[in-house]
Amino acid sequence: MTIDETVNKYSDLVYVLAKARTKQLADADDVYQDVFCRYIEKKPKFKDETHAQAWFIRVTINTAKNMYRRFEFLKRADVEDSDLENRISDEDFLRRVDERTDFEAMLGKLSEDHRTVLLMRFYFGYSVKETAQVLDKTEDSVKGLLARAKKQYAEYVEREKKTEKTEKVTAVKGDDQHD
Repeated sequence: MTIDETVNKYSDLVYVLAKARTKQLADADDVYQDVFCRYIEKKPKFKDETHAQAWFIRVTINTAKNMYRRFEFLKRADVEDSDLENRISDEDFLRRVDERTDFEAMLGKLSEDHRTVLLMRFYFGYSVKETAQVLDKTEDSVKGLLARAKKQYAEYVEREKKTEKTEKVTAVKGDDQHD
């Protein structure tokens, strides 16, 4: 069977399945195109009609899944990038650290990756580039980890401050009741 004959034979199957999986005509068109590009590129040999049909179904489903995985990854990356715009400056972070006597205890509450990048950057003085090389990560990955680590650390500090204020207010109210 020629490529044109194969495309004509499985065209409806792939398009209907792609449309059902993606629920968007433009996405279905992309999946359709990717499936037939893969067919032309791989030139698989099919044992029979059932095998060919199964191949087109499986490739269509996987292509649609991969499209949404990429979309979800890009969506998360956009959220993380917008998060980075609101990141805590190094100076502000170091000021917050200087205000704390329990820096190590606060670090212990962070994930291993977050602790590592904070220590490498602010304790050992590594640059982002050096940290990326040592950890075998990209610079962007290290920047993202640093931003999230500083944010998480700041959130812990704020929570601790609120807890301390609440405890002081409770203690003061308790003292007033004993008079």
